[in-house]
Amino acid sequence: MEGGNPLVVMGAAYLHDIGIHEAERKHGSSSGHYQELEGPAIAKEILEKLNVQKEMKDEICGIIGSSS
Repeated sequence: MEGGNPLVVMGAAYLHDIGIHEAERKHGSSSGHYQELEGPAIAKEILEKLNVQKEMKDEICGIIGSSS
């Protein structure tokens, strides 16, 4: 209904909490703020290994790094 790319939505949904362990390790907290800081780099690495197109990868990582 919003007109979003289903592949981007699904990619972001699957990877949205990917930074939780790194946030806990680096910051001693799994708060959303720290996951937003740590998650995009981890997601990018995964998406690059999957040969995801740059534009889609950037959009997914942008969503993961955003609180809105």
